[in-house]
Amino acid sequence: AECVVRDCQGQAVTVTTFDTNRQKAKHPALFFLGSLQKAMSAQFGYTAQQVLDTAQALYEKHKLTTYPRTDCAFLPVSQQGEVTQILKSLSQTSEFAAM
Repeated sequence: AECVVRDCQGQAVTVTTFDTNRQKAKHPALFFLGSLQKAMSAQFGYTAQQVLDTAQALYEKHKLTTYPRTDCAFLPVSQQGEVTQILKSLSQTSEFAAM
């Protein structure tokens, strides 16, 4: 679809047919410590210890995340309202501002 849009930009086109297909998509699971360490290693080259230390500091010192040493990848309903404020706070730190 993106190729078609790119090829047609700046030109007059007529859509003659189209199909719609509604699908349910699952939201991605949240990180747990092991999956976070794996992702941060692959994307940024961090060691498991660096990720653990950062996650622990975000939890203990900055109060920005949930307890990091758990294998639960779901956020309880009671904490879902806090997500926006946590992301806003994280985006204002020097480490995460560029993301």
